[in-house]
Amino acid sequence: MSRIAALLIVCMAAQFARGQDDDLFAKTDPAPKTPLAIPVGNDLASFQPTFGEFGCPVAVVGTSVWELETGKKRSTLEGEYDPWSLRCVSDDGRFFAATDKGANQTEATVMVWDTQSGQKVFEIPGFKEKTYDYIIVSRNKYLILGGRHSHELEAWDIENKKQAKVIPTPLRRVEDDKIAFTSDGRYFACVADDGIGAINTSTGKIAVMMQDPAAPNKPAATKGKRPLVDPNRIKSDLESKFIRTWVDAIAFSFNNQELAAVSRHDQPRLFIWNTAGKLNETVVLPRAACRQKRLLWLPDGTGWVIDGNFIDRKTRRVVAAIRRTYTPELQLHLVDLNTVLATAGERTETLTARTVPWKEIRASLAKLEEGADAHISPNHPVTVALDMQNVRSGPEQVQQLIYSAVVKRLGRDKIEVKADQPTLLVLRYAEKAGDLVAVYSRQSIWDFRGTDTGRRVTESEGTIVAELLTDGGKTLLWRDSLKAWNSRSFTTDVNDETVRQSMLDNLAHRLDELSIPYFLPKSEAEIALPVILD
Repeated sequence: MSRIAALLIVCMAAQFARGQDDDLFAKTDPAPKTPLAIPVGNDLASFQPTFGEFGCPVAVVGTSVWELETGKKRSTLEGEYDPWSLRCVSDDGRFFAATDKGANQTEATVMVWDTQSGQKVFEIPGFKEKTYDYIIVSRNKYLILGGRHSHELEAWDIENKKQAKVIPTPLRRVEDDKIAFTSDGRYFACVADDGIGAINTSTGKIAVMMQDPAAPNKPAATKGKRPLVDPNRIKSDLESKFIRTWVDAIAFSFNNQELAAVSRHDQPRLFIWNTAGKLNETVVLPRAACRQKRLLWLPDGTGWVIDGNFIDRKTRRVVAAIRRTYTPELQLHLVDLNTVLATAGERTETLTARTVPWKEIRASLAKLEEGADAHISPNHPVTVALDMQNVRSGPEQVQQLIYSAVVKRLGRDKIEVKADQPTLLVLRYAEKAGDLVAVYSRQSIWDFRGTDTGRRVTESEGTIVAELLTDGGKTLLWRDSLKAWNSRSFTTDVNDETVRQSMLDNLAHRLDELSIPYFLPKSEAEIALPVILD
C-alpha cells in the first residue's frame, strides 16, 4: 500500500476523534493566570519591564521602580525616557539607565537615575556622531556604552559623573548580541571577525581565544608537497565565519568559569567553553528557542534559559517553557531558581510570577530515563492521524507535507511513529482564503512603498489543531493549535499558487516548533515534560 493511501485511511479514522461542529478558526480561551505578583497598572501597555541580572532586587516599568521581593513600589523616576530606548539596571538595583531616544538614533542623551529616590543623578549629552547599541552597568558603578560608530567601549564613573576610560575591543563595531562582561567586570567576551575571545578589561589585551567550533579534528591529509590551498581549511574557515556571524547571544556563567554562545547557523546550537578556551559542550537547540537574543545561565549552572525555554544541561532537553502568545516579545527575569517573572506579550496590568517546579521536573526526568510507562515518550511510539478539512487544492501533497513535518518534529525528541499504537496524535487541518490584496513591485529593500502592478492575489491562512488521544480516541491527553500565514515578500513571481505555497512552507516551520510533550506519564505521581509555565 502506498504511503499516501495509508495516510488517507488514517485520515478517515481520525474523523471519529473529532466533533462535526468543530471550528478550527475559533478563538480558544486563554489558560487561567497565576496569582498577581506586582500590580504595575497601565505601564506595561507602553513599556516593557527592565530587569537586571539574577539577584537584582528591582524591576523598572515606565517611570515606576518595583521591589521584587515585596511587590511594592520603591519610587517614581523624575522625567521621561523613550519607550523604545536602550536601558539597563545595575546588579544591586541602585541605578537605572536609559536613553531619551530609541535605539539606532544619533544624539541620544543617556540618563542615570537613583532608584531609591527616583532622582536623576547623571546625564551624558548626545553626540551627533554617536549611535548607542549597547548599555550596561558594570560592578554597580560604571556605565558601559558602545555602538556601531566605534570599536571602543566608553566607561563612565556614575558616582564621579565623568568618563573613566575608553576600552578598546577587537570588534569593528559594538553590538549588544556580540559582547558580554563577567559579573566582576574584569573580563569581557566578544565575537570578532577572527574568533571569539575573552579580553582583559583593564589592559584591553586578549586573555584567551575560544576554541573554534568549526575547526577540523585533524589537519588535511596530504602526500608529498603540501598544496597551496587546503580545501578542508577553507571549508572550516567559512563554517566558522558563519557560526560567528549568526551568534545571537553570549553570556558568562554566574561563577565566571564558563562562557556560552547561541548561534543559529546552520541549526540553532549552544556552545560552552571553559576559562582556558576549550570547547566543552555543544547543545543542539529547538528552533523555537532562538527567536530572541537573550541567554541566561541558571544560577547553579545546571542549565540555561533561552527565549523562555528552560534547558536542562544533563539531558539537553527543554524541561519547562513560558507559554507564548503570537507576539515575539518576551521579557524574563529569574527572581530565584524556582521563581520567574515574565511578560510574554499578553495584555496585562501585572508582572506575573511563575513557579518552576524543579523537584517534580527532576522526578519526571528520572522516570523518563528509567523508561516508565507513558502515553508518549522515546520508549512509547505514537500513531499519527490526519484530519483534513477545507483543503483548497492538492490535498495529497498537503497531507504529505504535514505528515513529514510532524514525523521530523517527533524525531527530534526521539519519539517514533508507528501504526496501531494506543496513543493517537491527531492533526486537524483546515485552510481558508484570505483577503484580495494588491501586488507591489519593489526595486530595492529601501523602496518601502513600491509600485502597484495592478495585479491582485488572494492571501492564504492555515490552521492545525493537534491532539493526543487515547482509549480509542475517547480521552483527550493534550491539545494545542497553531496558525500559518502566507509570506508578504517574494523574490519569485507572485500569484495565488506561490502565495498559498508560502503559507504551507510556514505551516511546516510552525510544526517544527510544535510544543508537544515528549514525556506524558500514565502515573499521576509524575508531571508531563516540558512543563508549560502559564
